[in-house]
Amino acid sequence: MSRDIEASTLVKAPIDDVFTAIASSEGWDKWFTNGTTIEPRVDGIVHLVWTDVGPDREHMEDRGRVLAYAPPFRFEFTWGQPESVVTVTLSSRDDGTLVELTERGIPAEEAERFVSCAVGWGEALTLMKFWVEHGVTYW
Repeated sequence: MSRDIEASTLVKAPIDDVFTAIASSEGWDKWFTNGTTIEPRVDGIVHLVWTDVGPDREHMEDRGRVLAYAPPFRFEFTWGQPESVVTVTLSSRDDGTLVELTERGIPAEEAERFVSCAVGWGEALTLMKFWVEHGVTYW
């Protein structure tokens, strides 16, 4: 049995700009990571890197692979151990781009990971929104 996380936000920007932020190495490094590599193709690698993050200035890395890369509407990748699947779907609206994120496959017994990821995705989408709309970076 596993738990699923769902998060969403409206970004007041064109869908292409939001897709670049959410599905590229350069995009992630603007709002959330520093040193990330995303190969923009199905079966491409995902290597997420965080350096000097949080109050303890931690270094963290995670790896996975791209499962879906369909600009500008869908980006899906794996990460974590055991692997979970993160799916990001974008849709255009008159007032911007709706971003819907789901993470599936976190084992039910991993409550700490579930809570950390649930809180983390809310923070991440907020940081991405601030970057795309206002150029505000995490770094």
